[in-house]
Amino acid sequence: AKLKIDEAQRIADGHQGDAIALLSHIEGSMQPQAIALSRTWTEQILGLAKEAYQKGKLPEAHQLMISIAPDNPLYAEVQADLQAWHHERVNNDTALETAKRALQADQLDIAQTNLERITNHPFWQEKLKPIKQQLLDRQAECDRIYQEAKQNIDQDNYRVAGQIATQLPDAPPWGVLKQQIVQQVESARQRDTTKAIGFSWLLGALSSGFLSLKLRKH
Repeated sequence: AKLKIDEAQRIADGHQGDAIALLSHIEGSMQPQAIALSRTWTEQILGLAKEAYQKGKLPEAHQLMISIAPDNPLYAEVQADLQAWHHERVNNDTALETAKRALQADQLDIAQTNLERITNHPFWQEKLKPIKQQLLDRQAECDRIYQEAKQNIDQDNYRVAGQIATQLPDAPPWGVLKQQIVQQVESARQRDTTKAIGFSWLLGALSSGFLSLKLRKH
C-alpha cells in the first residue's frame, strides 16, 4: 500500500486520474491517507475541468470529468456538474439560434432578449459576437431610418416620410414607432384632403355668386 501511495504521489502532478486509480483498492491502515489523497486530486481534476469549461474547451473539460470513476466519493458531484453543463450548453445554443432567426425576421426585441439569456463567460460571449454586432448594426440602421422619417414630417414632406417609414420593421420596438409615423402621415393627408375640399367648395361658391350677379345685371 505504501509503495502504491508513493508511486501515486510521484505521478500525481498532471496525471491525477492515474494516481487516483492506483489508490482505489488500498485498504487497512493506509486507507484514510489514500482516501484523502484521492479527494485532493479529484478536486484538482474538478478545478481543471471547470477552468477548461469556462475557457470554452468543452471536450477537454468533459474528458477530465469522465476520468473520475463511479467509486470516487465525488462522483455524484461530477455527474451533477456534467448535467448542469449539458443543460447550459443546450439552453445557450437554443437561445443563440432563436436570436439568429429573430434577427433575420427583423424581430429585434426577441433577438436581444435571447442574446441576454446566454451565459456570460468567454466561450459563449465570443460565440455570440457576430450576431450581437449584426443586431447593433440593424438597430442603428432602424434609428437612422426613424430619425429621417421624423425629419421629413417636421418639414411637411409627408409622402417622403411615409415611404421612408416602410423600411422599419413591423415587430417591436420599431413597429410601434413606424405606426406612429404612418398615423401622422395619414392625419396630414386627411387635413390636406379636407382643405382641398373646402377650397373647392369656396371656389364653387364664389363662381356661383359671380354667375348670379352677372345674370342679374343682364
